[in-house]
Amino acid sequence: MANMVQAFPTLSAMELREIIIRSASQFENPDSQLGYGIPNYLKAKSIANLDVLRSNMEGNVLIYPNPLQGSDQLQILLKEDSQQNNVIVSISDMRGRVLYESSFGSSFFSLPLESDSFVPGTYTVRVMTNENEVDSQKIVIH
Repeated sequence: MANMVQAFPTLSAMELREIIIRSASQFENPDSQLGYGIPNYLKAKSIANLDVLRSNMEGNVLIYPNPLQGSDQLQILLKEDSQQNNVIVSISDMRGRVLYESSFGSSFFSLPLESDSFVPGTYTVRVMTNENEVDSQKIVIH
């Protein structure tokens, strides 16, 4: 807990407690023997990072880093932490040609972009959730 307080000084004790519980090994199925189970510090830190990012988001989708450098992976975070059944991501060049399209089943994921498909330039990333909400942003690849 001390490490979490130090790493996330803006979060309250109750918020940190909830994050640590969410990181535990039996969070989904607590029982009378181990309760929520054993907390996982790295998972708790990751959950806290996502919560902080979400709380500072202005739109429904955060796409980063932008611009991308060489071997960076494109990270996509949806505002809502609900488990999306199907999130479709497509990346198009400025002519509208779809160069990448895939579906994901979570609200946070990484896209490893193959360097031979994406030369330096500007692209459009389009994210569509299972509620048919669409968000698109321009990204730059160096």
